[in-house]
Amino acid sequence: MNRIHPAFLILVLLLVAIPAVGQELQRVGNLNQPAQTVPDILFGDQTLAYIIRPYEQISCPEGGFMLQQVGTYLDFSENQIPGALRVRGGLLRAIPEGSGFVPGEPYFYGEIVDILIPEPGQYLIEAPVNMWAVPVDEVYFLALHFEGPAEASLVIDDEPAPGIEFINPGNGWIDMFEFDKTSGGKVIIWGDIVCGVVVEADASSWSQVKQLFR
Repeated sequence: MNRIHPAFLILVLLLVAIPAVGQELQRVGNLNQPAQTVPDILFGDQTLAYIIRPYEQISCPEGGFMLQQVGTYLDFSENQIPGALRVRGGLLRAIPEGSGFVPGEPYFYGEIVDILIPEPGQYLIEAPVNMWAVPVDEVYFLALHFEGPAEASLVIDDEPAPGIEFINPGNGWIDMFEFDKTSGGKVIIWGDIVCGVVVEADASSWSQVKQLFR
């Protein structure tokens, strides 16, 4: 049973931008149904990354998309309750390596959200991002960073594949397909997006740009 703590729900509603009229919320990432849970991998101070090719999953005639939030499912057992998570969502660059890609530097990370887990079970975890538009015809990684302790089982599908999802425990990226416990499927991570126009950067200094948001 999926549960969302009320305090977290209120925080998300305050932070997630409501799409403007005419903007359709679309979803990218792993849209498969949950099939099984995997313990003993997520323990905190780690980042999960899932590769996306937005042009294969969505249509954005404007040429760009804006990531609104990143979501996943986590499963909590009796001995992990009560739980508290600090999570932030983001979008990472994809760096070519061999015949595939690995996660690179972030385009953008949203603010950290605090999530309370009062009862055992499977929970929907969502972290707002609300970033500017980036080209839809490139490759990226969705990211979820867990700040501090985060003990829970990952929820995966039943369609394993290498070079899709990675984990960084603080000392570099590891393909999760190499883990015996996740070789049976891929972690379910998705991003909610709206289409937008990519605006080219101008010559304004960072201090000038910050003035626009005061």
